[in-house]
Parts: sequence; structure tokens; C-alpha cells
Amino acid sequence: MKMSSKSRLIVPVKNLEESKTSFSDVLSSGQRQDLTLSMLEDVLRVAKRIEKIDTAVVTPDEKVKNFVKDQSVEVISEPGVGLIRALEIALGDSVDSSYEEVLILPGDVPLLKGEDIEDILDLAVGERCVVITPSKENGTNALLLRPPNVIDLHYGGESFPEHVKEAREREVNLRIYRSDNLERDIDDPPDLIKVETLGKGTRTHSFINTLK
Repeated sequence: MKMSSKSRLIVPVKNLEESKTSFSDVLSSGQRQDLTLSMLEDVLRVAKRIEKIDTAVVTPDEKVKNFVKDQSVEVISEPGVGLIRALEIALGDSVDSSYEEVLILPGDVPLLKGEDIEDILDLAVGERCVVITPSKENGTNALLLRPPNVIDLHYGGESFPEHVKEAREREVNLRIYRSDNLERDIDDPPDLIKVETLGKGTRTHSFINTLK
């Protein structure tokens, strides 16, 4: 199968009923699902403008699958096996599809800019390379892998130093990309203030306005 790009963006999304439970005190289940889909739409909208990368969402959720297909984005189905195993499925599919590199981004970074994706891709140098962006809590909010299986995944908790350690142990070319846009994932209610202030024009900003 001929690919339009040798790079692939993978966005993992869990079951909607399990999404953003940290907002349970302020948002209903339906509102949390709407928030998740709004943020995902913002990420996909930015990604689709980057011609040199293809995008796929890996998810077990049928509503998410239908939503993504409506956005004309590829879906990789997984049986609800947790984040790391779901990503391993997507990475295996990427290898089988002859992608030379993958960029893993979360679906809850609505302030993402096209320049962030392009800058990360530009930082990837050499046949074996890893580019990492930490989250505000020392997790991993962007992880570029060339090739897709160049290191093992260590998502969960403070995964940023774990991914750095793994890359150094594997002796791959390691770059760190720092970005306020990517560090601002939306994990707790106060994070919405950032989107309200900085995210005008995003779908997530419009969603926040519906809550007033």
C-alpha cells in the first residue's frame, strides 16, 4: 500500500465513559465525553494541516471511532487493553504499514499548534531517534520514535525520565522538545482556565463557553 507520508501521528483515546474522571465533581458524564471529543477534534484539526504526517486514532470506543471517521481520520481498533498495550498495537500496525517513524500525542492538548508537530519532526535526526516533550507533571506528552519500535514505552506517572533513560540506554539520538502548548494537557478543572484564556478559536474553547 502506497503511503502519502513516512511519518504517522498516533493519538490514543480511552473509552469515553472512563475519560476525564477528575472532572466528575464539576461535569456530568455527558459533558466529560463532550470535553474529550472537543479536545480530540482540536488535535486532529491541527494534525490534518501537516501534509508530511498521516494521523490515526487508536481506541476501543465505538463513539470515538465514529467521531474520528467523520473527521476523515484513520482508526486503529483495540480491545480496551490499556494505554501501553493499545499503543503497542498501533506501533505494530505502523511497522506493518512501512512507517519510518511515529509521533504519539495525547488527545487532551487543545492548545497544540502546527508548529509543534513540525518542530518535533524537524528535530528527529538519524536512523535511530527519539524526541520527547514532557508534561507539566513530568509525564510524556509527545514521543517521536524512529523507527516505531526503537524503545519500549513507559507511560504512567512520571514517564518522562523513564523514556529519557530508556533512550540513553539504547544509545539512540535523543532530543527534548519543550512547548507550553504541549505541556498544557487538560487534566483538572483549573486547566480549563488556560484554554479559556489562550484557546480562542478552538472547539474546546467553544465547549467551555457552553458551561457558563
